Amino acid sequence: SETAARSDIPGFGRAKSCILLFPYGSPPQHETFDPKPEAPVEIRGEMGAIPTAAPGISICDHLPRVAQVMDRVTVVRSVTHPYPLHCVCYSASGIPDYDVSLETRPRDVRQWPFLGSVVGYARETQGRSGQGPGVPADMPNNIGLPWLLNSKSDIVPLAGPYAAFLGQHYDPFWPTYSGVGTRVGPKLADAQVKSVLDPYAGCAPEGRFVLSDSGSPADAPTPDRLNQRRRLLDQFDDVRRGLDLDSRLGTYDRHRQKAWSLLTSDRLRGALDLAREPATVRERYGMTLFGQSCLAARRLVEAGCPFITVFWDAYEIFADCAWDTHANHFPDRKST
Repeated sequence: SETAARSDIPGFGRAKSCILLFPYGSPPQHETFDPKPEAPVEIRGEMGAIPTAAPGISICDHLPRVAQVMDRVTVVRSVTHPYPLHCVCYSASGIPDYDVSLETRPRDVRQWPFLGSVVGYARETQGRSGQGPGVPADMPNNIGLPWLLNSKSDIVPLAGPYAAFLGQHYDPFWPTYSGVGTRVGPKLADAQVKSVLDPYAGCAPEGRFVLSDSGSPADAPTPDRLNQRRRLLDQFDDVRRGLDLDSRLGTYDRHRQKAWSLLTSDRLRGALDLAREPATVRERYGMTLFGQSCLAARRLVEAGCPFITVFWDAYEIFADCAWDTHANHFPDRKST
């Protein structure tokens, strides 16, 4: 069988971690990985095609570095779906019966779990049973970057990266990016008046990822105050001992233990601290929000997180998110 044949491949199925790169809105395939260089110009558009390290495969001429590693990339050109939406929850969960109304209902009971949530659930379950490595106590089971999807645009967060019936404990953990853009992003249309300093177009080295954008370092409790809060919680635990507790309190305890671990450990903060990387490495990844998010994802893998998703999200103007051009298409694509 195909499965048996695959089991003979050294290391197959033994991946310890995964980084999912998700360009929200979907890049045009004929202007990225399927440029159709022999097609008429009205199909090819303004982008050119270049050969790659994989014989017989050409890609867009705006992707020269990707072309150098195409012999290590699998190109799938047959995936499609019938829904005229971004379909994050459809493409990232595998839900078989999709209703377009689900796109605006993150907590609808019909939703299926996000892929990263499934991986996080499986890793935690294996760890508790002793059948797998689990997830470090001071590391989330899956992380989304650079912030809660759609939360920095002019709409409410849409569906997709949530744990659904697995429970909110398995939602991605969302750090947030704190920093400003250094370049004005391309306009959605010539009639657009507002200019946006878009961090996806360029960001400063001072930009950083923080665990939360609520509060400031000055508001953070001191170690003594944090320990006082912990002792108070311990007193509540003493009172609860011997009571008839239901499973919901067990879930609460897991949340509390995870929160305490994140607060008192440097593992997550250290992984998100890009200042610990040489400037040359940061520049190699690109001084844009997507490039720096990819660098943070690599560091999170090294710190033990099993699943990290990097979204190229909308910023300020939702309809002008990087991979969703409704107008001004070619100037926008050429500047990305």
